[in-house]
Amino acid sequence: MKEWVNLRHLYAALTQKEVAEFTGLGLTTILKFENGTAGNLSLSTFLLLLKVVGQIDAINGVLPELPPSPYLMRKDEKKAQRIRHTK
Repeated sequence: MKEWVNLRHLYAALTQKEVAEFTGLGLTTILKFENGTAGNLSLSTFLLLLKVVGQIDAINGVLPELPPSPYLMRKDEKKAQRIRHTK
């Protein structure tokens, strides 16, 4: 993980300080994350780091494809009905 993160921030041409500034995280947090000693890092923080270093699309290869939404499927199945006005 350490090598991956280091390569990513170098790839994005950002210093560790810039990554910290753009994410709103402390420099110590960035350093601990790169060293693998950050402890529990929230998913939102991890995604923010990916976004800042320009690698947010890399997450698509990890996540499974979502099944079709039951709501949208039901919406498509409904037929348009005429509204009759009574006199």
